[in-house]
Amino acid sequence: MLSQSFGLDLIGSVVDQYGNTIIEHPEQIDVLRVRLVPLITRIITEKSTFPSAVRATRLLQFILVNHTLEQDSGTSWKRVLFLEMYRNFHEESALIRNLYSNFDENVERRNIVRDHLAALVRLASEKPTTIGLGQQTSVPESESENRVDEEAAVQAAGVVGTIGATATTTGASAPGITSRWSVIKTPCIDVLDKSEAPALPPTYIYSLVLSCINYFSEGLGKFLLPFTVPLEGRTKRKQRGLSTTTTELSPSGKGDGEASSKAGEAENGGSQKRKIPTNPLTLKDHVLYSQIYTSSQMIEHCWPAILATCSTFLNATLDSDNYHNLIRSFQKFTHVAGILELPTPRDAFLTTLGKHAVPRQHSILLSPKLPNALSPSSHESDQDNPSDRDTSPARSDMSGGDRQQKASAPTLTITSRNLLCLRALLNLGTALGPVLQNSWSIILETYQQADSFIPRSGDWTSKSRLRTSQSTSTGDIDIAGEISAVETAASRLLDSTKELPDTMFLNVLRSLRRLLHGLDSDVETDLQQSQQLLSPEARTPRHNSVPSLSRPAFENRSVMLSNLFALERLGQVALFNRARLTQQDAAETGWDILLETFISVLSSSLFEPDTRIKAAEELLELGTLIIVHPEHGSEIQQDVARCRGLEAFSITVASLSKFHIDNVRKIATCEIEIHRMALEKLHSVLERCGESLRSGWQVVLDLIASIFNRPHTSSPNVDQNGRNILLKSPKLVKPAFTSLQLIHFDFLSSVPRKCFVTMLDASYYFSAQVEDLNSSLTAITLFRNVSDFLLQKDSQELADGALIDCTSSIEIMSVLKTRNRYASPVELWIYLQFHLMHLTQDGRSEVRDCALQTLFRIFDSYSDSLSSRSWMFCFRHLLLETFAINHKECHRYSDWSSWNGTAILIIEWTPRMFSQSLNVLGEDEVKTVWQSLLQNFSHFLERKSLAVSRSVFATATGLLSDNSDSFLTKKLSMDQAWELWRSGNPALHQSGDLSNRMDNNGALVAYLQFFHELCPRLATLDDNRVDSLLQELKVCINKAAPATYSQDVDRMTEVQILSLNTSSLVPTQTTRNLSRLVEFVTSLVGLAYENGGKEISKGKTHVALSKSAMNALQSLVVNHRQSPDVSRLLTKSLEALAIPLNLKYKWQVEGKEPSTWRTATTTALAILEETLPHLQTIHPEPETQMWDSIVAITSGIISADCSSPHAPNSPSTSTISDDESFDRECFARVQNLIIPALGSPSILTVTREKYISSLFNNSLIHATNPDDRAREGETILSGLNRKHIGRVSDLQPTPRSKMAYTLLDTLFDLVAKQPSSSSSSSSKLSSSNNERTRLAQAAAPYLVLRVGVVLKAYICDQPLRGRMPQPLSQKREMLRVLELLRGLEADEVAAEAIGRSSGGKKGVAWRVYGLVVKALGVCKDEEVGRGLRGVLEILEEDDDDDDNDD
Repeated sequence: MLSQSFGLDLIGSVVDQYGNTIIEHPEQIDVLRVRLVPLITRIITEKSTFPSAVRATRLLQFILVNHTLEQDSGTSWKRVLFLEMYRNFHEESALIRNLYSNFDENVERRNIVRDHLAALVRLASEKPTTIGLGQQTSVPESESENRVDEEAAVQAAGVVGTIGATATTTGASAPGITSRWSVIKTPCIDVLDKSEAPALPPTYIYSLVLSCINYFSEGLGKFLLPFTVPLEGRTKRKQRGLSTTTTELSPSGKGDGEASSKAGEAENGGSQKRKIPTNPLTLKDHVLYSQIYTSSQMIEHCWPAILATCSTFLNATLDSDNYHNLIRSFQKFTHVAGILELPTPRDAFLTTLGKHAVPRQHSILLSPKLPNALSPSSHESDQDNPSDRDTSPARSDMSGGDRQQKASAPTLTITSRNLLCLRALLNLGTALGPVLQNSWSIILETYQQADSFIPRSGDWTSKSRLRTSQSTSTGDIDIAGEISAVETAASRLLDSTKELPDTMFLNVLRSLRRLLHGLDSDVETDLQQSQQLLSPEARTPRHNSVPSLSRPAFENRSVMLSNLFALERLGQVALFNRARLTQQDAAETGWDILLETFISVLSSSLFEPDTRIKAAEELLELGTLIIVHPEHGSEIQQDVARCRGLEAFSITVASLSKFHIDNVRKIATCEIEIHRMALEKLHSVLERCGESLRSGWQVVLDLIASIFNRPHTSSPNVDQNGRNILLKSPKLVKPAFTSLQLIHFDFLSSVPRKCFVTMLDASYYFSAQVEDLNSSLTAITLFRNVSDFLLQKDSQELADGALIDCTSSIEIMSVLKTRNRYASPVELWIYLQFHLMHLTQDGRSEVRDCALQTLFRIFDSYSDSLSSRSWMFCFRHLLLETFAINHKECHRYSDWSSWNGTAILIIEWTPRMFSQSLNVLGEDEVKTVWQSLLQNFSHFLERKSLAVSRSVFATATGLLSDNSDSFLTKKLSMDQAWELWRSGNPALHQSGDLSNRMDNNGALVAYLQFFHELCPRLATLDDNRVDSLLQELKVCINKAAPATYSQDVDRMTEVQILSLNTSSLVPTQTTRNLSRLVEFVTSLVGLAYENGGKEISKGKTHVALSKSAMNALQSLVVNHRQSPDVSRLLTKSLEALAIPLNLKYKWQVEGKEPSTWRTATTTALAILEETLPHLQTIHPEPETQMWDSIVAITSGIISADCSSPHAPNSPSTSTISDDESFDRECFARVQNLIIPALGSPSILTVTREKYISSLFNNSLIHATNPDDRAREGETILSGLNRKHIGRVSDLQPTPRSKMAYTLLDTLFDLVAKQPSSSSSSSSKLSSSNNERTRLAQAAAPYLVLRVGVVLKAYICDQPLRGRMPQPLSQKREMLRVLELLRGLEADEVAAEAIGRSSGGKKGVAWRVYGLVVKALGVCKDEEVGRGLRGVLEILEEDDDDDDNDD
């Protein structure tokens, strides 16, 4: 009898070798069904031996008994045998489909495939410890070598919080499924030579379950996916060996890298739409449609079991290969469900995959709205698994300020397996994009959560740290490579959106929008309000996802990071689809949704600043690319695209102040930053494509001007001088102004004329803003560029009738603004000049001055082309208005200095303007301009500013000198100019106070120079004008500031020179004018000596002026010696010259030679020598006052106070000697002029006595005793009779002894009897003798006194000296007096004056006889005695002569 094992082997060989023959014979099939199957069933169900069970199982290839997989169904090797058999079944996907079709779809038969898969669910979860089931998947402990080193590497790489196992078991005893100990070399079903079952690893059965799942999913994919691709694409797909619509996962993570280059295709702007994948269920005419339908039914009914089984293993301990295979199977099943358009299994699998793509403690249960069939009560496989629910608290708020810090902030970081799931999910999104519809939210929300845990490549400090092996938690995966693969998959996912149809693309945008708006209800409320304000359309309904994170977990930081992610991805999608977004219909292409989303965020204050800035950044970047790189098409299409890009800029900026236009508030920092970004992007756009921008210039200019808050008003000039121009932030000036500069320099020809008013307004606003001075100044210069551009071709009439009739600048600008779209270049030229004019009232001097210079240069450049009418229009409304503005604004400020500087600029430009007017205007118009200028000059002088006055008079001088040859200038009336000069003396601007050292010399010089130009043009210079002229000249000299670096001792100041020269312009034809002029010059002569020289302490001496005035006086008097009033002129001149003469050696300040008194002496003698002889001829009867002045001059010549206490630096002996010689010569000259004329009877005796007294006083060599002089009421000689005590001290002789002896001789000469003339007497001789007699009569008493004081001093002093000799100087004087006395023959009349009735020699000697006798009585000196005796001898001889006569 055959053994059971041999029989089974024999039957198996027959069935295996002759299977086809058996199938062809129904009777053989019936034998197998009736006989063999019951036998096999009995062997398997009974406790048979291993060999029998193995052989029975091999025969049961088509019989499925589910209860053999249950845990209590027998020994473990039986379950393994049947799972190995099922694995073989799954390898043949057609077999599974047939089984499902024959059994599961047949209501009369038992479910085979469904029950089998349900049994796998129970089998997978029956021993959680064996498979290492936990909160998340992990790696078997002994899977990795050198685990300690790798953990250190992980920690060093900055990946904190990694989970490592603590068990130390290895091999088969360790939990988890791995290819190292969870497989056997030979499957049990193939072991035929064993009598006992081999030793099986505890996890081997679970590896078989994974294999079944893998083969099942793979079989579905291989069968169904080819139907979704058009026929022409299948060949290429087969050659690549890859799925057309999905990317297989590889352990190295390189599956996505091959397609990374395709992500950059977004830059080319291609927007060719991808067709929606074909649903195989729609191929009803296909030969395999029945199998397609069976596969669809199998998926629809079996997906809960597959999901439950996979969910268990997704949290188990698996090695890298098993985990990758599991994810691949999961991905394949999801893909198949998606292309069959089965939303429930698709979304369930996507949700599960998304849950495992995020760290378990932080994952979100993404649960879309599923039907009741998916509820936990519907399927046993989807119930009460604690790992399927995430009840962990939400991640804490991140503390870092930068998004890159998020990798280290959470408690746990993302693992490579999380990244693997995420990559699979992203690839599914790429493959199923056209059919996902609202399920995009699952993928994007998962990506959003996972992204917050993904470290960026820049977060790692070195490349070596990137290649960290996370052995204890993630397997041998290169974490850096996995991150790179995820980034590539994400980029490809977003890139794939450009191939989606418009309706599907809108789903993507709405899903991204949900990520942004679904976090906080308060934020959503604010966004809805802003959306209603920004757009009248109703907002698109939101998709309601069900987040499992508790609300308190969404702290500000995590919310911000989530929003940043959503905005960034939204921006990337927009960039990939910019070709679509620039199409005509903005609503259908998604532009409206996109724009409204970004604007809602950036304009809402409820979002974090970083979020708002990110929204603006993405929107602006999109707008920039749309403008710079428009899609290929016609120019009109490109213009539409650029306008849409500019719309993004415009709405971005407008939304920042949408709710606060009329509300004064502090603008948030983030809004300023957004505004700044928009302006910088705008500048980038202009740099890159400004020349090709044909439309949208108005938007560009409005954006540039948007940095200013301008109030609503109808007045066109409300913003003048910047008082009503408010700058939103100083940070906005530079980015906005650089764009304006670029337009002015490079794109003026591209700007439409209708936009010029806006451009000029923007330039004005930048000029008037007060935050950035450099920008203001540069903006002003831009007006010059526009002016050159507007009038670069032909000269035109610059004003029409409507403008000519305007009466104010406000009215003119209103007219020009109403013509904005149709304004001519000339009108725009006028408009920009009015802007410059308004800038002249800016509070900053730099801005005013720059505006003035630019205005004047523009006008100067084109004024030659103006008609007289146009020229006068500009003169009245621009130039004169500029004058008026300066006058008005100056009085608004306490400090006029800066406004005066601006006034100077205005004034200095007028000569050129006036010169141009002579070439354009007629006579009447030139007179009008001249009068207007002088009137404004008068207003400027009212400020009493030295700088302004100087500019006014210098400019007025230039007006006359530069146009002196003009015929029209000669016809101008100068009366108004005279009044300007008369009333505008700059010397009066300082009220005579020079203590502040303000230098008014420049203004005075200009003032005087103006008169030099004006004087020849004056019709007459009448008496009143002469008086005013001399008075103003005197004021100029007196009030002029001292010289800066030197005193006016040696040289006159320029003011003094001009004043003196100006006085020479006075006409002297009339006696009155001549007299006033002499008075003026004589006042200058004595000006240095007024007030005792007090002006010297203030830096002014007038010494040089005094000397020059003396010379001028000499010329004036000498030249007019024929004048009837010459005597009075001479008197005034000599009186003035006497002042410095009388201060000889007393005056402190003397310049270079000659000194002032020498100059005065020379001048006086020159005048006397020229005028006195002539005067004596025409005026025989001289005036007493004139002779008084002559006597004063003479006294000044002969006198000198060499020991004056007021002279700290007494003159040296040599100086005194030289001066003495000079005075003796001058005295001789004057003596010849006045003697004997001084004895004229018309001259008062007192005048002669003054002269004689001066001679007496200055002839004294030694000081006399006071008792020798006559006292008040006494006669001259009364003192000689008084006695006084003698002196024994030596008396110092006068330093000017020679002058004293000369004067002594003069006294004796005056008293001496003149020799009788040999000629016949005549009236003239008789007159001369009479004059000399009168002089002798006046001099005789003083001569007696002069001799008497010498004798009396000798009488009193000599007895006290004893035998001491008399001092030599006194002795010499004594001998000289005695000698002259002996030789004197006095005039008879003179003798009578001293009490002698007879003249002759005895006249004077007899008067001093008693003194001579007394002196001889005390004389002990032989020489003196001889002199005394000689006098007595003369007296004796005279007495003898008298006796003889008797």
